[in-house]
Amino acid sequence: MGFPIIFGIFEVIYNFPYIGSAQNMSLDPGYYKLEVWGAQGSSGGKGGYSAGYLNLTETTNFYVQVGGSRGERAGAWLQGGYNGGGGAIFEYKHANYLSERVVKYISYYGNCGGGGTDIRINENSIYSRVIVAGGGGGSHSEYYGGGYAGGGNFPAKQNSTSGAGDFFQGATAPCAAGGGGGGWFGGGTCRGTQQFPPPDNVRDGCCAGSGGSGYVYKASTAEFYPSGCKLTPKYYLHDTEMLAGNNQFKELNGTISTGHVGNGYARITFFHDNYDYILNGSELSVIGFNKNCFSVVEIRSSLNGNKIVSIANNSFKGHKCIQEVKLPETIREIGSSAFENCINLIKVSFISSSSIATIGTSVFKGCTKLNSIGFNSIKGNSVHILNLSYWHSLKSIPPFSFSDCSNIEEIHFSQELESIGDNAFKNCISLRYVNLPFNLKSVGKFCISGCVKLKQISIPCSLNKITSFAFCSSGIETVIINSNTVVDGYAFYNCSNLVIVEIFDNAFIMPNAFSLCTNIQNIVLYQYVTIFNNSFVDTISPAIFYTETTYSCYPNTEEWLKSIDCTSILVGDKYSFDKFCQISALKSNPDSAKFSSDLVIMFNTLALIFLTILAFIFLRKFLL
Repeated sequence: MGFPIIFGIFEVIYNFPYIGSAQNMSLDPGYYKLEVWGAQGSSGGKGGYSAGYLNLTETTNFYVQVGGSRGERAGAWLQGGYNGGGGAIFEYKHANYLSERVVKYISYYGNCGGGGTDIRINENSIYSRVIVAGGGGGSHSEYYGGGYAGGGNFPAKQNSTSGAGDFFQGATAPCAAGGGGGGWFGGGTCRGTQQFPPPDNVRDGCCAGSGGSGYVYKASTAEFYPSGCKLTPKYYLHDTEMLAGNNQFKELNGTISTGHVGNGYARITFFHDNYDYILNGSELSVIGFNKNCFSVVEIRSSLNGNKIVSIANNSFKGHKCIQEVKLPETIREIGSSAFENCINLIKVSFISSSSIATIGTSVFKGCTKLNSIGFNSIKGNSVHILNLSYWHSLKSIPPFSFSDCSNIEEIHFSQELESIGDNAFKNCISLRYVNLPFNLKSVGKFCISGCVKLKQISIPCSLNKITSFAFCSSGIETVIINSNTVVDGYAFYNCSNLVIVEIFDNAFIMPNAFSLCTNIQNIVLYQYVTIFNNSFVDTISPAIFYTETTYSCYPNTEEWLKSIDCTSILVGDKYSFDKFCQISALKSNPDSAKFSSDLVIMFNTLALIFLTILAFIFLRKFLL
């Protein structure tokens, strides 16, 4: 017997210090955390910090550009910090005339902006940046970089900058002042320029450089990318942070600081997987997220050679972040309450085929937005079909499995299904169609109750007992009770839309079976049917049709007919007796007699065929 082992978070950390050039690496599919720290401006503002999580589905090339705090001297000028920092004059000597013959020169030194730090995907291009931390501006400690906007008089923002800052590049100061910090957009400065060295003569009146902005690529920020973006939505980051250099955040060594000092830095952390597992023998069971909650739960088929075969009880219960679940064909079991109350879950799909043999109690209970279960080929969120028709190994739907799934409109079962548990589909208020399989042998209490839009139900002949409250408070309008079937008390309780009931041979309608079904207009009887006094509410006055030619009335049925003040029974032309159950037999015309048997059957059959054809067309459209 295998000893269960819980897998913790296994991490591999890749650190990227400042080297003054691009650092390239290839990353395999997996789950990664990206972190970047912007460089401090020379004698200036501190760098910012950005972080986010990325789920890679294929091997991908990354380019890491780490910002520098101070650039190299180029003649009379000081280059900006590597990766977008703006430059400045190295030394400016200002002539101070003490007299006509005495001149004193005062030296002023410029300070460059710090470079931004970024990570690029697939290409070493500023249009491939997935995450950026802004660099600080030069010459002023409060002109920090990073965040949604840098600090200073001309700070960079998410979609613009000023003071001659530009996308990626901070402005150069044409005098002894400070260059702008690099970043998503570079920071500006007084009289700034993008030309280095500047074309103009050195002038007074300059100011400190402003900080560059940070950036994280996700659905809500993609619009801030200028024309030419090389990224696609599959690289959207999740659970992001973006902090300016005047905020506290964690440094590489684990300490907390206000802003980043010195050269920039980058780190990529590989998490072995998004989930924790239990190992039993050579098989794995998913037991939940190992840290963060994600909108898409995508389970792989194996890990380290061990097949992933199940999702444990309560694994993802109550996680509001989950919107979609993708499962491999290796999954055989989904445990009790595994996705209970995942109120934003919309779609569950299987990547190829399904091996589901067991699902647990309350597995999808309370998933009020759940639209569909099917194959991964289903496009969009407009499909409202619970397609379990390919779950051929599943024999039973446990109690509360899909109760309160109020967005499902159709349910398709595999013909191998044998039982549906108590409350399994209770209060599926949008449900319009369900095909009960031909091998179904039992249904539980309240299993399809409260389904107010369900107008038709075809009960298979294999189901010889309809349990109490099974279809109560549903919108059913017509029901056929098959031969030798027992209908328990309250089975159709409060089905106020029910109009036609057809009861075949040797069926038993127990007391209160149709309690509060106040709109029944037609009841069709076959031979040897047993109905008790209060099987139907006594306020109804339905037309009673007897379809057979033999006089076969049980005492209980006779007593019931008298209790509802029935004065005549409609019979066919071939019925040779004057009475049925001691009540006058009134021969109906051929059309009416035909209605009593064939029409009801035809009505239900045509309705079922029509709905089946519609369902087939709908499934074909979305699954092929």
